[in-house]
Amino acid sequence: IRYPDELARYAEVSDFRLLAVTAGPDLRFQRAVGESKEFKDVGISREAFDNLVHSRSELDVPSLILRADKVINNEGGLQSLKQKIDQTLKAWRS
Repeated sequence: IRYPDELARYAEVSDFRLLAVTAGPDLRFQRAVGESKEFKDVGISREAFDNLVHSRSELDVPSLILRADKVINNEGGLQSLKQKIDQTLKAWRS
């Protein structure tokens, strides 16, 4: 979800919950250039990466994160992220 109107549409579903996953800019850049298989991110400079926050699809993300039912910090590895997601889903089901 990147836009408030998307959130409004999904929120019409009675059991909808928004899970936000965040990570700091240094780690996100490192992951983008180190693990990228998409042409758009191959060889991207740090300056260009940092400027992506000004793109249309990113402008509303900070306010959407504030509206999330749960925010997960993804500063660890993949296994840690999976555990946090599993814990969140279990909590939501109970």
